[in-house]
Amino acid sequence: MEIFYAICAGIITAAIVYGVWQAVETMKQLRATARAVEYLAINTNEKIEATRGFFEAVDSFSGTVRSFWFKAAHVASAFLSGMRQGR
Repeated sequence: MEIFYAICAGIITAAIVYGVWQAVETMKQLRATARAVEYLAINTNEKIEATRGFFEAVDSFSGTVRSFWFKAAHVASAFLSGMRQGR
């Protein structure tokens, strides 16, 4: 019976050692992934800062276009409203 207990203890010990080894490998991979994500975030932030002027220009242009079409629609609405009241 002692041999059986010794074999079970050996198997349990091997399983614990393997589990610890697997946890250490997972932590190494997690650390490498975190570094890669940090690099990606920094790189993306730099690219966004570099293109900020372009996006501000697009926003300004679209605001101008929206403003023009809103004013044109307002004038057309006022004109049509005046036409209806004139009849």
